Amino acid sequence: MRKRLLSFLQRVYSDFLMPDRSEEYRRLVSTALRSGYQVVGVKEFHQMILHQPGDLPPLLILRHDIDTDPGYARVFWQIEKDLGVNSSFYFRQSTLDVDLMQEIELSGSEASYHYEELATLAKKHCLKSRERVLLYLGEARDLLRGNLGRLRTQTGLPMTTLAAHGDFVNRRLDMRNQELLADQEFRRELGVEYEVYDPGPENLEAARFSDAPYPHFWRPASPLHAIEAGLPVVYVLTHPRHWCSHVIPNLKDDANRFLEGVRYARCR
Repeated sequence: MRKRLLSFLQRVYSDFLMPDRSEEYRRLVSTALRSGYQVVGVKEFHQMILHQPGDLPPLLILRHDIDTDPGYARVFWQIEKDLGVNSSFYFRQSTLDVDLMQEIELSGSEASYHYEELATLAKKHCLKSRERVLLYLGEARDLLRGNLGRLRTQTGLPMTTLAAHGDFVNRRLDMRNQELLADQEFRRELGVEYEVYDPGPENLEAARFSDAPYPHFWRPASPLHAIEAGLPVVYVLTHPRHWCSHVIPNLKDDANRFLEGVRYARCR
């Protein structure tokens, strides 16, 4: 009981009281630059491993999954513009900001799609087993095809790399959204060159880090340690809600997640 209460209080602090941590992000990128790292986004990294896999400089790869709070995506982007570096931003249907996405792309960074069509259909059709989800795989791919085409038309952006979103339904089903792109013919049809969870070259090991909720902030540890140790490839994934307690976006997301969970639990 005490552990659950502590977890709840930590979530409240993280979502509604935590100060802005943007200067910590600025220090992270600045430290990498001072340490001789080239800072790139996912698309640029993919092009590098295709064309110069044996001759890579020290790399810091920056990826932002905009699960919530697209306004804070602009904070990340502004810091990167100030420091003269690029990154990749992946927006969900619920966090689209077309003007910002176009600005990001024009600046040399990448804005693309954080897709979740498999989870969307699992919730829509009350699918609670992997076997049942597989029956709807064609419908999920049709949905992804339509959504990606519409987004490309709406934004004018190429969106050739995609990032799968991890929904609570995916965890319950033990089935990831990226399984939609396991079919290479379907991927070629969509014009998707790279999915962020694709395996990299066998001879290229990246030290991967993701931000995390308060009080830990990073998994498995701070990427600063890897940068200071001079590891050749450091991959950093961030999400807005772990960097600032913007009350309205966090409250909206918490309420939506709770309601979706209740509906999914009750559906038959």
